[in-house]
Amino acid sequence: MNPTLIRIGQFQISSFGLFLLLAFAMGLYLLSRDARREGIEANAAVDLALYVIIGGIIGARLAHVLVNLPNYILEPMRILQIWQDGGLSFYGAILGGLIVVRLGGRSIGIGRFADLIAPAIAAGYAVAMIGALLSGLFNGRETDLPWGVPRLGTFVHPTQIYLLIAAVAMYFVLRPARAQRAYEGQVFLTFLFLHGFTRLVIEFFLDVEVAPPVLGPFTAAQMMNALVAALALWLMARRSKTAIPAEPSLAMAGNGAASGDVATSDAPPPMGFQSHRERVPLRAPSTAGELSDSESHRNDVPRG
Repeated sequence: MNPTLIRIGQFQISSFGLFLLLAFAMGLYLLSRDARREGIEANAAVDLALYVIIGGIIGARLAHVLVNLPNYILEPMRILQIWQDGGLSFYGAILGGLIVVRLGGRSIGIGRFADLIAPAIAAGYAVAMIGALLSGLFNGRETDLPWGVPRLGTFVHPTQIYLLIAAVAMYFVLRPARAQRAYEGQVFLTFLFLHGFTRLVIEFFLDVEVAPPVLGPFTAAQMMNALVAALALWLMARRSKTAIPAEPSLAMAGNGAASGDVATSDAPPPMGFQSHRERVPLRAPSTAGELSDSESHRNDVPRG
């Protein structure tokens, strides 16, 4: 483990802080790429995502400080030193980001943007877990399994790697799920369910000093993740009954055209694409001369 990756005098950058920056960069790249495939302007999506990151960091830090308030009362300046202790709350980040999307994401669509960013969050989470491993965050319990990692003279569960593998698996589930979604927001709710469920399970392998039980064998984080997973599952069940079909992406439209499918929907075509009927409208005769010519041609038709 190497908690402090860069140290210049009193200034230091933790391994988790550096990999958190790399996670943001990875998420922005994937978001920009997927936005083009969804028919969304990449610059608009990235601009909104930057504000979401800021709101997410503020929400994550505030939630962490509130939960661990006694540790910050005597040293309030530590609240701003995120790069040193890396104290962030994941669901605080989700809540802060959702507030930003609610306020500024109406041009893209709240559910549509949430579905777009969900796979990017999963990929970024996987990158951040590398920093957590180097920084000694989320340490696991002792184990004699062959894949245990050394820590303080013993071997422990590599819970950071468990979380990394789970996040990568979520990414590969969520990314193609956008093409089959029944309503906007379904992919994001699926991410919340999967993340809450995997955290609920992996918490059992965390060191009890890191995550002490508060209700039987369950930790406070497990109860929170169980609540989030159950809420996401309930919302998905509710939305599926009154689902408004999600707007298809350009990639889906391209696949349909390539396979020879003929669209039969009465919905208007995407902006920038018009049918031949719309491009060449029927025009009524504009002058009396044109009307007379039309009548004369009609009278020339032989009658039998």
